[in-house]
Amino acid sequence: RDRCMNCAANFNSNSSTFSSYFKLSSGKHHCRHCHRVVCQDCSPHEIARGKLPSFVQEAYTDSAMRICIVCY
Repeated sequence: RDRCMNCAANFNSNSSTFSSYFKLSSGKHHCRHCHRVVCQDCSPHEIARGKLPSFVQEAYTDSAMRICIVCY
């Protein structure tokens, strides 16, 4: 994906490998609940692992999980 699935913001503003990698590492996230690829502005919330469905809890070991604004 090159755009956020919520707001359609571009993840890759430059075609160089370094800048693409930097952008991906700082602004592209996926929601641990719905698995949609979203930008950091559309996934500002974290929720405790125990509050998510069991299929999500089994897949990840993080204590706090990043989720998108739609799932929040």
